[in-house]
Amino acid sequence: MASRDAEPSAAGAWRPERARSAVPERSGASVRAARLLSEAALIIGAVVVLALATFLLTFHRGDPGFSHVSAAASIHNAGGLIGAWIADLLLLIFGLSAWIWVAAGVAWVVRGFRRLHAPYADQGLPDWAQALGLALLIASATALEALRLQGLASVLPNASGGIIGGLIGLPLASVLGHTAASVLLIVGVAIGASLFFDFSWLTVAERVGAFFEGVA
Repeated sequence: MASRDAEPSAAGAWRPERARSAVPERSGASVRAARLLSEAALIIGAVVVLALATFLLTFHRGDPGFSHVSAAASIHNAGGLIGAWIADLLLLIFGLSAWIWVAAGVAWVVRGFRRLHAPYADQGLPDWAQALGLALLIASATALEALRLQGLASVLPNASGGIIGGLIGLPLASVLGHTAASVLLIVGVAIGASLFFDFSWLTVAERVGAFFEGVA
């Protein structure tokens, strides 16, 4: 009788242990699924960045686009009609500074993989600070391009620096003058790049100095 009474209590003691052991398995599966989805998103992002770089690299003013109508029989852009329109629109708005979006995309992909494989390492600046840096970098670079790189207009659908560069650079130059405005915009580019790409110019200067000392 004692042995029969012990069986239900023993079975009852096993059930909570099985439930507790099942919880980590389910949580582990959820973490793995989330990580795989994040990796898939980063891979897709990398493909998009590569495609964007290809569209910009193979841009041709003779292709149809947002800024003009073309009756050309063939399209030079490697992305076809869609690639030609995307490249034309980006260069129209940002000028050659549209390549900053490619650099930003590469940085986003690299940063994402780093966070996945080193989740407890230093994550760097918060996202809002990096977003602020990207906005400052784009605004300053387009305006500086509009003021100092006007000769690039021959390879662009519109003026150098695009629409944004004209809206920021020209009024700034009329108030401060071209020299002061250019210095201010260079500072803006330096600060924006430092915030978004999360690096220190002092560290860069030290490493460059150490390199030349080693060479000498």
